[in-house]
Amino acid sequence: GYIFQLALGLLKYYETELLVNSFEGCLLILNRSIRPDADEEGGFFDRSRFLKCVGLCPVDRNEYAQWLAVQRIQEEKTNLLQLAKRALH
Repeated sequence: GYIFQLALGLLKYYETELLVNSFEGCLLILNRSIRPDADEEGGFFDRSRFLKCVGLCPVDRNEYAQWLAVQRIQEEKTNLLQLAKRALH
């Protein structure tokens, strides 16, 4: 669940930039570098601000586990439906 929280924190960190950009612009922002050592616009990655953003996006472990379980069930249903369609043809 923490990786999900980190991802939400990253979205929060770049929120202002993301809101004023196109989808393609957002992809460029989120793919600036593998290691976020530097922002292209600000010249630095504010680790302290990023960690505050992560803290603003708590993820309840039980709720996250439930989301994952629902996702897995949906994937299994999709797989079974595809197998059933193949069997009919």
